[in-house]
Parts: sequence; structure tokens; C-alpha cells
Amino acid sequence: LPDALHARLLFVKGRAMDGHAPAQEIVQVMEEALAAATRATDGDLLLDVMCMLGAAMSYTGRHDRGAEVSARAVELAGPETDPARRSRALGVHAQSLYNMGRHEEAFEIGRRALEVARAAGATAEAGQNAMNQSPSRSITAVNSFVTWTSS
Repeated sequence: LPDALHARLLFVKGRAMDGHAPAQEIVQVMEEALAAATRATDGDLLLDVMCMLGAAMSYTGRHDRGAEVSARAVELAGPETDPARRSRALGVHAQSLYNMGRHEEAFEIGRRALEVARAAGATAEAGQNAMNQSPSRSITAVNSFVTWTSS
């Protein structure tokens, strides 16, 4: 299979496993997806995989490694990146930082994620982002995170 297709299939498999398989198994699938996405040089796909991998690593208790991966995702998600993807990268990174006990930093990044998600909702009202979530769902998720971290 071409690397881009292989990475996309692994990414979809990892998403399907979420909530149904141990996080470590998801990490293994997403690490393989990361290698294929890197070879494919598809920036959007690479960003999607890094977000999922960072979250999965954090769920295994490897918060430091999850934060490293999610920080790389945030770097990759520059201003020219689709706002829904950028918001997701920021949100995953905020969650990883929160899990590490870095609450102030997590709160600020969560606020940035919320701002980007709101902008995505204003510019793509009915569109869906690459993770099949509407901008309003992204805003709800980030709002929940900001509320949670501020309490």
C-alpha cells in the first residue's frame, strides 16, 4: 500500500479502537501510523495521527511522552492549518499538560484552543473537521476542558 493510504487506514483503525481497546494497543497502532504518515509527507494526516498518538500516550500514563507528541502537533498546526485541526492539537496538548500537573499552562492553551474552535465555527458553520466532529462539537469539548481546568 502507498504510505498515505496505509497511514490513513491505521489512523481509522486507531480511532475505531478508542474506547474499545487498551490505550497501549492504540499507541502501537498510532506509532505505526505515524511512521507511515511521516514517509507520506502528508501534513494534515501527520497532524491527525500525532493528536491521536499524543492523547493515547497520555491515557497510558505516559503523560510526558504524550505532551512531547502533542507539542510537536501544535508546532505542526501553524496559522495556515485548518482551524478545527489546530484547535484539536491545542486541546490535546492542553489535556496532556493538565495530566502532568501543569494546570496553569494547560488552562492557557485550552483557552487558545477555544478561541480557534470558535473561529472555526464562525467560518465553517456546517462543515466537519477531519475527525468527523462539527466545529460546534469541538467548541463544546474545549469549553468543557476550560471549565474543568478552571474549577
